[in-house]
This record gives sequence, structure tokens and C-alpha cells, in this order.
Amino acid sequence: MLRALLAALMLLTYSVISAALTLQQAELTAAPAGPVRVALPHTWPTGFGARGVYRLDFTLAAPPATQAWALRIDRLSSAHRIYLNGRLVHEQGTDGQGRLRTLPFFLTIAPALLQAGRNELRLELSFGPRGGLSPVLLGPQELLLPGWRRDRAWDTELPQALNIGGGALACLMLMVWLRRPQERATGLFGLMWLVASLRNHDYFVTVSPLPGPLSEWLYFCAQAVTVCLLGLFAVALSGRPWPRVQRLYAGALVLLPLSGALAWLAFDALAQLRLLVYPLLMLMCAGVAIVLWPLLRQQPRGLALLLLLSGASLLAAAGAHDYRYLHGWLPITDFYWVPFVLPFVLLSYGAMLLDRLVQGLTRSEELGQQLEHRVAVRTAELAEANAAKSRFLAVASHDLRQPVAAVALMVNLAAEELRHSQPPAQAMLAKAARALSGLDELLRGLLDLSRLDTAPPPTLQPVPLQQLFDAIALHEHAQAEARGLRLRFRPTLAVALSEPLLLEQMLRNLVANALRYTERGGVLVAVRRRGKDRLLLQVWDSGRGIAPEHRLHIFQDFVSSPPADRNGGGAGLGLAIVRRGAAALGHTLGVASKPGRGSCFWIELLRVSDPERPP
Repeated sequence: MLRALLAALMLLTYSVISAALTLQQAELTAAPAGPVRVALPHTWPTGFGARGVYRLDFTLAAPPATQAWALRIDRLSSAHRIYLNGRLVHEQGTDGQGRLRTLPFFLTIAPALLQAGRNELRLELSFGPRGGLSPVLLGPQELLLPGWRRDRAWDTELPQALNIGGGALACLMLMVWLRRPQERATGLFGLMWLVASLRNHDYFVTVSPLPGPLSEWLYFCAQAVTVCLLGLFAVALSGRPWPRVQRLYAGALVLLPLSGALAWLAFDALAQLRLLVYPLLMLMCAGVAIVLWPLLRQQPRGLALLLLLSGASLLAAAGAHDYRYLHGWLPITDFYWVPFVLPFVLLSYGAMLLDRLVQGLTRSEELGQQLEHRVAVRTAELAEANAAKSRFLAVASHDLRQPVAAVALMVNLAAEELRHSQPPAQAMLAKAARALSGLDELLRGLLDLSRLDTAPPPTLQPVPLQQLFDAIALHEHAQAEARGLRLRFRPTLAVALSEPLLLEQMLRNLVANALRYTERGGVLVAVRRRGKDRLLLQVWDSGRGIAPEHRLHIFQDFVSSPPADRNGGGAGLGLAIVRRGAAALGHTLGVASKPGRGSCFWIELLRVSDPERPP
């Protein structure tokens, strides 16, 4: 049906060009047979390559004066010599390295080559498995050129453009596979589409920079690789293992190109191998429908998969047509269907895969939104629970400190009354006093933690660090003297940007912690400049130091630096308060320590310009 329509259009085109000559009779000479008269279009199976000479005669009443003439042949071998009245007017691919194709041909002829009366056109052609010649049109160029351009746009430029666009979409799919290796089906399809597009586009390229045999082997490899990748893609898309089918297509992906190379290099029989392998490729292409059939029954989107199965069947039908065309069983004026059918079939596959990818992205966005909503709800619940905990700790620690203070007062009064009593009683009262002191320290730490959790964001302001030193020295000197330690504050005029009450509490906890874990020597508090706009507030001690495995945990809640000193360790909240305070103020907190030699805790602060020094 399609061939008849094309033949009718061709005859209509010939009849419209009334001033042009349509040559439909020729004399064919092909060894070993002698010359025979043939009608054009002429098709003949050559076996596995042959040469033929077509002679066409035509008569002109008078030679053209100045108007350029043209020669149009819709199917001409790409390896040819063209003689007009004994003069060579065109030669291509006759060195034995050319690519054997039957493609449209157009040639401008100088008027001087034509003569009045009898003229002879001689075509020396080289063929592959199929030979022949379409009718030859000869006439003024201005009459032949518009129809040539129109027909070339349909039968050459259109499939080339379709395959270039398909190659671009294939590259997009390969990029998706590169970024998401789990999209194996998309990647295999993109690779297959790219190879097929390059092959189909290459068919219409008459001149190749590669030698003819190498170019034909690459073309054969592209055909085999396309079918094998299509099968592997179908297996990946089906979601089932199909181990035997997968091994079949994967093995063919390697063996077919190797067998083609062996047939070319060792036996010079690549054309024969192509005729043997193409039926196998058609069966493998039809097998794609079998692999995808279970998926059609399982998936709700059966229409899209039905389209895929129809595309696979259409591609198999196109391959069968092209196989008959390759054998010479169809007229030479026919054409290969696969370069036209394949872009549309692959486009249907690509549209399905892109739709699948878009659905996956949409589902991912929905799940992300749901997860964000659940996280927000959970975060709000945790924030409310944390606030309730902090309020409870604040109320409980505040209310408990009053009776603890009262009990401590009574214990101290009892110790005063019983200072002349027996030593065991005094020892028991001393232990009770220490226990109450530890309990009071714990409650005070819990109260400080609850205040940090519930307090609004602090407001930073200039803080003279010397004022903090004086306040802390007044409070901590008594404890240092009682421990036999020396507490020193290096005088400074530095001013830091911080919150005064919270920074004082942090520094006080650092000093108290240093005194608690120092047995001899002393504690030094100093400020050092770090660059132009930074200060390091440092607390040095000569204590036993902190082991490296304990430094990551000392700032956690209820963690004390082991081992405890002889007066008992703290509640493990002092450094936790320092850590939370530094986070609230945006200060950097750090520690450096050498076991047996002491430690240095430091807070990095923003520096405010120093005031003028007094004379």
C-alpha cells in the first residue's frame, strides 16, 4: 500500500515536469551476463556485492543554450562513476573503501556537455547485497531542484532531524542515570536510544571519514547493540529478574560485535553475517514484547504499556521489511523503515519513562512535605515537653532549696551546740553538712539550667571584663584559701561584646570547676587578644588534667571529670551550663589539657574597642 502510494507520487512528479526527460529504459551489463534491456526502476539481488553498468540513451532536438541542466536519481549507489557522452562528470566511493548505500542523488550538468541528437548516460555502479536503479530525470535545474529539495526534506532531512532530537533526549536520560544509578531502566534506554539515533543518522551520510569496511562493521555493531540494550531495558523495566533472558541479551551484546569483527577481518564476510544475524535480531526485538507482557497485566497504567508493546511489534515489523529490502526482494525505489519508525517508537518509550520519573519526583515531594509536617509537629511537641520539664525543674529546685537551706542551718546550729561532744557525732554532722551542700549545689545547677532553657534570647552589650574578675575574685578567694590554692586574676582593660550576667555565671563555673579539680598550685584567669577583633577569656589550672577520651563528654549534663578530688566531685552541671550559655551567646568554647600538668578552658569573645588608658 505504501509502496504503491510512493510510486504514484513519483509518477505524478515525473508527469508534472513536462520539460524534463524521464529515462525509464536502460541497458544493463553485469558480469558474467551480457547486456540486457531493463525497465526502470530496476531491482536485482546481487548476492554479496557486484558491479553493474547502466547505459541510458536520450535524444535532444537542440542542446541547451545557457540554462544549467541537472540529473536527478532517487536511488543511486553511493559508489559510482557517471559519464555523459563519454566524459566523466562525477565519481564517488570507487576506491573500494566507500560505503555502499542506495541514496537520492542530484547533480548539476554544464550545458556544454549535452549535444543535439543522441546522448549517452553511462552509470558504473558498485552494490552490496541489493542492486538496481530508479528512473533517471534529466532536465533544466530550475524545474528539477524544487521537487528534489521537497523530497529530500521528507526522505533524508526529516529522519536525520528526528534522530538528532532523539539523541539529545537520550543524553538527558544518561545524565539522569549518572546522577541516580538506581534508575537503571532509564539509563539503559537512554544508551540504547543514543546508539540507535547515531546509527540511523549515519545511514544517510554518504561520505564517512572512516574506511568503508570499518564503517560497515560499526554500523553492524550499532544494530546489534541497539537490540541487545532494548532487551536489557525491558528486563530492567519489568521488575522481574528474568535471569536467562538477561544472560541472552548480555551475551549477545558482547558476542555479536566480536563475531562481526572476526567475519570482517578473517573472512571478509561481514555482509553474509549481516544477512544471517538480522533474523535473530528481529526475534530478539519481538522478545521484548514477551518480557513486558507480565508488566502489562500487573500495572494499572496498562494503556502506556500497551503502547510500548505496540511499539515493539511495529519495530519488529519495520525490521522484517528492511530485511526484505536488504535482500532485494522489494523494489529499489522503496526505503528502509527503521530510521523513520524507530524515533517514534523510542519517543513513546521515552515519554513513558519521563512520566514515570515525574511521578517519582512528585511522590518524593509529597513524602518530603509529609515528613516536614511530621517533623514540625514532633518538634513542637518536644519543645513543649522541654519547656514543661524546664518549668518543673525551676519550680522544684526553687521550692526544694528553701527546706534544704533550713536543714543546713539547723545542722550548723547543731554542730555549734555539739562542738564539745564526742568525735563520732561531730563526724556525722560534718558528713550531713557536706551532703546538704552537694544537694544545694545540685538544686542551684538545675535552677540555672532551667533558666537557660526558658530565658529569652540574650541581648549583647559591652562588658568590661575586669568587673567580672573583681566579682568572681570576691566570691571564690575564700574557697581557694580553704583549699590552699592561689587564685590570680590578671588585670585587664579589655571590653567584650556579651551578656554580663550570663558571662559572669559561665566564668564563675569555670573558676569553681578549676578549683575543685586542682590539689596544689593555683588557678589563673586572663584575657588574651586573638587577631584584631577577638578575645580569649582563659582559665588555667595546675590540676591533674583531663584524659583525651574524657574531653568529648565533660560538657554534657551530669558528667563529672574523673577522678573526683578528695572533697567529692561536683554535680556535673557546671560545664554543661557553660556549654549552653556559650551556645546561647554565640561564643566559641574550647579546652586544652595535658594529663598530670593541668588544663585550660577558654571562651572566644568579640572584642569592643579598648577605652583610653589613664595617664
